[in-house]
Amino acid sequence: IASQPMQHFSSSFFLARRPEFSSSTVFFTQNDRQTLQGEWRTVLGARIPGMTVVDGRLVGVTDTGAVFEAATDEIVRGGFKQQMTASLRLSDKLERPTGAVVLTDGRIAFYAGNPEPGVWLINRRGRVQQKFALAEAPETALAGIAAGLVVPLPGRLVLVGGSGRTEDYRAPQTQGEDVRWRFLLSLDDMHVLALDSESRLIRVQYRQGARAHLAETVRYQFDSPVDVCPAVSEGRIHVADAGGRLIVLSGSGLEPLHELQLDAPASGPLHVVDDRLYVETGRRKITCYDVSSSDLEPLWSVGTDSSGLAGCPAVDGGQTVLALRNGLVRTVSDDGRITRKLLSGQPLQSGPVRMGNLLLVTAIDGSLHRIEALLSGD
Repeated sequence: IASQPMQHFSSSFFLARRPEFSSSTVFFTQNDRQTLQGEWRTVLGARIPGMTVVDGRLVGVTDTGAVFEAATDEIVRGGFKQQMTASLRLSDKLERPTGAVVLTDGRIAFYAGNPEPGVWLINRRGRVQQKFALAEAPETALAGIAAGLVVPLPGRLVLVGGSGRTEDYRAPQTQGEDVRWRFLLSLDDMHVLALDSESRLIRVQYRQGARAHLAETVRYQFDSPVDVCPAVSEGRIHVADAGGRLIVLSGSGLEPLHELQLDAPASGPLHVVDDRLYVETGRRKITCYDVSSSDLEPLWSVGTDSSGLAGCPAVDGGQTVLALRNGLVRTVSDDGRITRKLLSGQPLQSGPVRMGNLLLVTAIDGSLHRIEALLSGD
């Protein structure tokens, strides 16, 4: 899709095109006027759905399939990253946004849908370790277990990357309804949690034996839809439904352990850091709860200036660092006081991420910004 009129200079055409799967990404190319062959291409405004820090190096992948890594001194120096570590060579005709999940061992699992659905496993050094072709496009983010990667395809969960063939888990069907997977989360090395569009939370287990397979062990039916991603911590599942309820379930049997009423429905994913649960409600407020207490004690609340969290909060030296999508970054003390503020100058898409002594957030154009000065007061 052309994002602006074609330009020409000397013997070249300059084209700016926006892919169907993204409203912010632009492919900018130089083409020869005679042959129309592309000479180079750069990507502007790409999202970074998967990014992690491993052994002091930052490894990430953009939504257009560019894999990169950077050392601390490169981040400190600033400038542009001109060379990719690898390219996933995605189709220019992707129909839906791509995504990625950071696994517990530091690897990144990247996934893309039609017309060439697949999963790419990126190792801790930013190299493509393996690619798995899929029969259909994933409906939501995948989840990792010890045996491989569980991928949510229409009507089933499939395991890829295992040592042998594993029988799929077939989703429960509702007559006359098009049931889709909404969220998929790792519970432990053997189990995933699948939440479907009928508000059913299903605990699925990988079972070995003569015929390895994925099997349902228990399910829980919510009274209201669940529109934001739940969070798992220490064998407990924290879920916020559209009715404004915050529900805690046991990971073993999905039994309700605790429930409280929020002042508004949750408006963003739930996040757990250490023993703290962060819940954004109504795009107006973020509340921190103590997950170690039996009654999920609220510790503090702060406003969001009509914005929402860009990513999972970071906790550093008794301070919680909140990065908001409008570009505002705040630190909050344990007693709920906003101690410092910083305006990044751009809307944010993710962060904060700790990299040694650095604290980074990602702007909407894919650039990385250092914000550790916020913690020291410099």
